Amino acid sequence: LIDRVRVSLGFSELGLEFSVLAAVLEETMLKLQLGSLLQNPLPCGLSIVKVVNASSINLTALADIIEPQLRGMRYEGLRDTVNMMVGSVFEMYRVPIIYASPSLMQAAADALNVAISEYKLISEVDCVVMPLPAVDPPNYVNFQNDSTLEQARAALTSSPPNQNASGINRAVVGPATQDWNPDGIEGVIVLSPELFHIKEDAGPFGLIEVRMSNVTIEGIDTIYELEVLRPDPIEKGSNPFEQLTVLGIGRGEVEEATGRERPLSFSVKVLLGIRSNRLSILDEFTLRLSVRDLHLALGLMAMFDVERFLNLKLGQLLAIDCLLAVFRPGGLQVQRLDLSLAEMRLDFDCSDCRSPGLIQLGRDLSDEAFVSELTAAIQRLFDDLGAHMEGPVGTAAITRSIEMAPELCELIMPLSWHDAGGENQSVGRSVSVVLSALAAAVAIGFYAWRLSVHYAKRTLILPYRARSDAEGEGDPAPEE
Repeated sequence: LIDRVRVSLGFSELGLEFSVLAAVLEETMLKLQLGSLLQNPLPCGLSIVKVVNASSINLTALADIIEPQLRGMRYEGLRDTVNMMVGSVFEMYRVPIIYASPSLMQAAADALNVAISEYKLISEVDCVVMPLPAVDPPNYVNFQNDSTLEQARAALTSSPPNQNASGINRAVVGPATQDWNPDGIEGVIVLSPELFHIKEDAGPFGLIEVRMSNVTIEGIDTIYELEVLRPDPIEKGSNPFEQLTVLGIGRGEVEEATGRERPLSFSVKVLLGIRSNRLSILDEFTLRLSVRDLHLALGLMAMFDVERFLNLKLGQLLAIDCLLAVFRPGGLQVQRLDLSLAEMRLDFDCSDCRSPGLIQLGRDLSDEAFVSELTAAIQRLFDDLGAHMEGPVGTAAITRSIEMAPELCELIMPLSWHDAGGENQSVGRSVSVVLSALAAAVAIGFYAWRLSVHYAKRTLILPYRARSDAEGEGDPAPEE
């Protein structure tokens, strides 16, 4: 008789704070293979940590503890009896447990440290190295039936690209970007509070100061279309390595101040100053580039080698040359590149401008005729870029970059399969040299033997035959 029993326990309004001290071996971390980390996350993760310690676990909030429930037992009478006994004990100790929970957290931290130390001792040899990628046949990603990609696409389509509460903008992008700016605004990322600051004494020109700060991206939560790595249906008989990515951004809700849809914008705050005995100029302004209804459609034929990608080390994942080394020459082509936009506007907002030229520049940039000309010029640039990347010139440039990628990646960190390939090539060259030497020795020996035979024939056999012929001419013919 097998009976499966499940016990449920819940917490209401639970809040926890973890303080962890970790000393990470940087060089070991950068050399850790991605595939090893994905297959054995805990042992490989602990292998790069010299010291790890849970300093404290603090209970910041706990409103209530939900009564435990026993489920799954076959005999309902026994199950009800056990639940009644558990409920009685729970009611007796529920309030004391709630009050004692903060003091129990330090004991939990100590137990966690002991568990981590014991696990680290027994798992030091469990972080295995990934095997080298197979040369033939390579294991390419099939975009039509790959289960991981299907799950990722399903997760993306679960939050549609709209401005509803359940859409990707308010449910995903907005909360994810709140911590990327000091004011906690959704859809805003402040890349650098101060990009650079130069303050130099230029002699007779006086003191020159240039500062660029508050580099900000706004309107990230204005996505209106999103498809990632969408393949054509298998029924069409299409190439399983072809896929399409579509992104539409810059079409948010209508702003009350402007009456237009909220765009995607990039802004930077600039300060220009010159101070001397005769001249003092200080200009402070914000330069903002706004894009409305930006649409990208990128179709690729990508023969992405999974085993090569898993053999990459963590220190190589952010290097474009190492990522290109995953492909083989001819394995990456741009089949479609469509870029379009409805409007591009360059705004010049002077907060403290003393130069008349800058004030006039701000007026000129806001002129609708200039906005139309700028939008048309950028659209022509996008069209030329798409035609270039889809044509033979763009394909040749990508292939050339892939061919050069392994050598360029070697400057950062050696590739595991490139080293193996180099060793195999060295062995092949050595074998070729040995075979060539043997062939040369056989040829030399053959010609030496022929020469010796020829010499022996000239010096021994031919003189002997000549003497024999001369002696035969002086003697009488024998009688029968």
